[in-house]
Amino acid sequence: MAQTEKIAGQQILGLFEKLRHHGTILRLHLSQKDYSHVTRVLDLRKRRKDTFFLIDYPAGFPETNADIEMCSIDFDFTDKDNGNYFFSTRGAEIIDRNIWIKLPQIVKREQRRKLYRLTAPSGTKLHVNLHSNRYELKVIDISLGGSLGVLAGIQHGDPQDPILSYAGLFEDVEIVFPPEKENLRVTIRSAKVKRLGENPLTKQHEYALQFLEIDQIQTKILTDLIYRFQREFLRNRLRINL
Repeated sequence: MAQTEKIAGQQILGLFEKLRHHGTILRLHLSQKDYSHVTRVLDLRKRRKDTFFLIDYPAGFPETNADIEMCSIDFDFTDKDNGNYFFSTRGAEIIDRNIWIKLPQIVKREQRRKLYRLTAPSGTKLHVNLHSNRYELKVIDISLGGSLGVLAGIQHGDPQDPILSYAGLFEDVEIVFPPEKENLRVTIRSAKVKRLGENPLTKQHEYALQFLEIDQIQTKILTDLIYRFQREFLRNRLRINL
């Protein structure tokens, strides 16, 4: 089972300083208004006796802010160790299109078990759009939380630039599994490059993408496909060993 710990007191301020410094992506939810979006901590400020954190103005937010000061705002984010953090707070102020939100009193951290990672079937592709260009990655492995891949069209040992490393957020990422005739596709609402490294054998840059937003239907499709390919792999290995 997952273990949950509570962060409180001065540790809260330290945590938010790290979020600001690292530009960590947060998911914002307004359950009363059926609204969610990704954002990040831009600044921290003491006002009166309270400390507030500043977030950027998310797309579509103006339509939801009529009584934002009274709304309960939920956030969650994931750290590099696969720990899931979540907290709720109340008391936002909108000043010159800046959104200041009161620091929560408690942040919960849940250490999840590592997600099962599947060696992707040969021919699995991932498509991202950047500056009106469409890039295709050959997927090496994949889980519900992310994937590892290399740019298609790069030959073994060819020099290359890590052109996606500073791209920030990708939206509407598409994963296509073989065989193509079955139209096995999954759409990820948003993702980011979490890690970039050069494979010492191939000299290719390998991109580790973290999936930030994926709806329930697409999550189920991806889950079913991962376990389908896992079963096929085990059946093939069993036939080889017989």
